[in-house]
Amino acid sequence: MELEAFPKENSYYGLKLTRDSYSNLNSDVSLRFENFIIKQLKNAEEKNFKFYNYEVQRVGGGSRIPLFKDSIFKIFGKDSNTNINGNDYLSQGALLH
Repeated sequence: MELEAFPKENSYYGLKLTRDSYSNLNSDVSLRFENFIIKQLKNAEEKNFKFYNYEVQRVGGGSRIPLFKDSIFKIFGKDSNTNINGNDYLSQGALLH
């Protein structure tokens, strides 16, 4: 993604925003996200929940951000499922509960 200009009082200032610079700007958000997921997994483990043959699915608009996709791979060691639309997963989850 590249942002070329922002209007301000009839003048433009150039700015390039690459994936790497975006990741660097949001590294604290990514770290908080990873810590939250790890904490929830530890809580589940303490309550004797067992995970067998699980599938990771990202849902919502923010889930399309590569930074979060990379974080999920780092935590779970596998890519999330992209075979079904995230909105469909939400509706299926609502049906199960």
